[in-house]
Amino acid sequence: MTVHIQPLDARLANGGCAHEGATATRLGLSPIPVAAEVAAMRFWISLVEDTGARLHFGRLSTARGADLVANAQARDLPISADVAAHQLFLTDAALDGFDPAAHLMPPLRSEADRLALRDAVRTGVIEAICSDHQPHEADAKRDPFPLTAAGASGLELLWPLTLKWMTEDQVPALAAVHRLTCAPARRLGLSLPRIEAGHPADVVLIQPDAPWTLDPARLLSRGRNTPLAGLSFDHRVAACWHLGVARHQGSD
Repeated sequence: MTVHIQPLDARLANGGCAHEGATATRLGLSPIPVAAEVAAMRFWISLVEDTGARLHFGRLSTARGADLVANAQARDLPISADVAAHQLFLTDAALDGFDPAAHLMPPLRSEADRLALRDAVRTGVIEAICSDHQPHEADAKRDPFPLTAAGASGLELLWPLTLKWMTEDQVPALAAVHRLTCAPARRLGLSLPRIEAGHPADVVLIQPDAPWTLDPARLLSRGRNTPLAGLSFDHRVAACWHLGVARHQGSD
C-alpha cells in the first residue's frame, strides 16, 4: 500500500492564499511560504526512513520539494510524486489583477519553481502529471481574491497541457504518455492500461496538428474556472473511451 499525501504544513501556510514573493507583497495577499511544503515533506520522509512505508507526494509546487524527492530517491527510499499540469505553465504572476481563476491550492509559485518542476517531470523524478480538477460554480470565484474558492477546472486540459509540455521540452511521446497512464496506474495499484483483443478499451485519441485556443466558455465541465484562458495548443483530444464506452467524441 502507498500512502498519498498532499504536503502542506497548515501552521506555516497560516490561511494564506498566494505564494510568498513579490506578487503577494505587492497585492497585499497573505503568503504561503515554500517552507510550508518543504516542512511537511521532511516530516513524512522521516517517517519513511523509520518505517520503510511507500509514500507518494501529490501536487508538488516547489523546486525545493522536487529536490527532496530526488534526494530521497537517490537514497532508494520508496517515494514518488506528481504535479498538477497547470504548475508547469503558470507562475504567481498570473495573480496580477487579483484574477480569482489563479487562486489555486497549492498556490502558483515562482518562475524558478516552474522550471524546476518541468525538469523534474522530464527526468522522471516527478513520475506523473495530474489534472488537479477542482471545478467551481461561477459565484465561487466572484468574491475578493482571498475569499474565493481555490482550484481550477483541469480534467479537459490534462492531455493538451501534457502534450504542449512534451513539445516545448522535446520529451519523447511515449515518455509523456507514460506520465498520464502507466506511472499513475502503477502507483495506485491499478491494472496497467493495454490495448489487446477482448480487453475493454481505455483509449484517448489525440488529433495532432490541430491548433486551438482555450476559451473557458467552451469547456464541457460545468465549472469553467481556469487561469489558462487564451493559451494556444497544437493537439486536441478527438475522442476517448473508458471500458469500451465512448465518453467523448468531437473536435471541439
